[in-house]
Amino acid sequence: MLGLPADPRRAAAQARRGLSPARLRRPRGLVLKQMDGFNFSTEIAVRFAETDAQGIAHHASFVVWLEVARVAYLAEHAGGYLSIQAQGL
Repeated sequence: MLGLPADPRRAAAQARRGLSPARLRRPRGLVLKQMDGFNFSTEIAVRFAETDAQGIAHHASFVVWLEVARVAYLAEHAGGYLSIQAQGL
């Protein structure tokens, strides 16, 4: 999950400071709507280097995660890069 610390000790420290996992998951007022007919998802692990001192994922890492998701999507639905190259695309 984006913005959540992987270390349980860090999660406990954040909880003591009032930074509960529920507050870290999404900004207030943000409503995520499900897209009909689009069922692809992939897991992304947030690494320590991609977070700030409070354990929040930095926005600059999103581009890297989008590329990871794009490659996973192509692997699942188009046979991956080698298949696309073989088709001359």
